[in-house]
Amino acid sequence: MLKKKTSQTEKYKVILSKNAIGEGKKELTYFAKDNFWTKSFPTTASSKFLDNFCPSQNAFVVGRLEKKKILLGKTVLDEFACGGTGLHAATGPIFNPYNSACIVGGSSSVGFKPSYGLLSRSGVIPMASSLDTVGILAQKISEVKSVFAIISHKDPHDLLTEANRNKKISRRKNKIAVVAGIEKYLPTDL
Repeated sequence: MLKKKTSQTEKYKVILSKNAIGEGKKELTYFAKDNFWTKSFPTTASSKFLDNFCPSQNAFVVGRLEKKKILLGKTVLDEFACGGTGLHAATGPIFNPYNSACIVGGSSSVGFKPSYGLLSRSGVIPMASSLDTVGILAQKISEVKSVFAIISHKDPHDLLTEANRNKKISRRKNKIAVVAGIEKYLPTDL
């Protein structure tokens, strides 16, 4: 299920051992789905076609996360995210880390999928551009909320990201107008 980079994995082991004996602050770690561009790991979208693809930059959301969290590796997905079971990766079989008797069920079938435009898709290999959104998978709602706060920012490379998400909604009463003479254009069976 996971692709790991040795140096990052060793760093994680040190963090785990320090946390186990109560030293230092708790470090937050994550894995990125393998269709997100990452400078520190190859990005294959689980396809042999992209076997040697090493992006020169991180996906926008990975860059945002990198400031506060440690990327441990990449998760495998259906090839080019085209499937729902998680069983069709050209790079090899995908295993459920919690229960090997169960399928993974697709890498994005559980979690938080924000509205279109709230998170940048810049640096994410698309499956269907009009439907693709960045989602967050975690074990706790508080973790999802924390990650969302880090990565939900305007990206100048994705013109569809919302710049002013926190604008106030008008509390004025809406006015409804009736256009005179429109009845002749309406169906008669309504």
